[in-house]
Amino acid sequence: LFEKYLVRNAKRLHFIGASEADGAEKVFGKVPFELIPNGQKIEELDFMHQRLKTGRIPVFGFVGRIDIKTKGLDILLQGFAEYVEKHGGNGQLWLIGDGDELPKLMEMAQSLNISSKLKFLGSKYGDEKLNIMANMDYLCLTSRNEGLPGVVLEASALKVPCIVSSETNMGDYITQDHAGLCLSENSPSKLALAFQTAGIWHHNGELKRVGNNAQKMVKKHFDWSAISQKLMNAYAA
Repeated sequence: LFEKYLVRNAKRLHFIGASEADGAEKVFGKVPFELIPNGQKIEELDFMHQRLKTGRIPVFGFVGRIDIKTKGLDILLQGFAEYVEKHGGNGQLWLIGDGDELPKLMEMAQSLNISSKLKFLGSKYGDEKLNIMANMDYLCLTSRNEGLPGVVLEASALKVPCIVSSETNMGDYITQDHAGLCLSENSPSKLALAFQTAGIWHHNGELKRVGNNAQKMVKKHFDWSAISQKLMNAYAA
């Protein structure tokens, strides 16, 4: 009601993720737009690395606000539980973040009998957050709704491949560059299978190659210099 005039009379709209364009079309019909993502400077992620894990078992991680529905944290925990119970997975799951729903999420972990394999690390910032992320083997983001998550770009720049839902708008990039895994369906069962594949990569050495691909993906698609030039071209057109 309030945005229709602006949208219909705009020269073009700027979206950072494909789902935004799809959503706008459903509400406003066909609109002119530019799809230009956010970027990530790899050199900004310089910090003193400290080893926090042994390397014998895969470490999966989540970084973000504890919003169970939006971030798909119920899918994350249920998928991890299925990976442990049905596929014999022996990994750990580290969660960085805080929010009002944290106690509910911890209760969910207890009901799924996976509390012993989870670490709730609370809010972390700056170098401390980056160091924990760098010690993860995979970052997991099973969001039901996103624009384009910066945490996936950060992890990928750190050579930490990501397991994502298509709703993160990162799936096509990751699949194209073999930089992680994108779920064909954002469900616990599909996530459990992705965890299983990720565990195989951890043990057969493929993880290192996929991690290197993740950083190359950031350099290829998310360089701020190239992105800023695309924005300038869009305004000048």
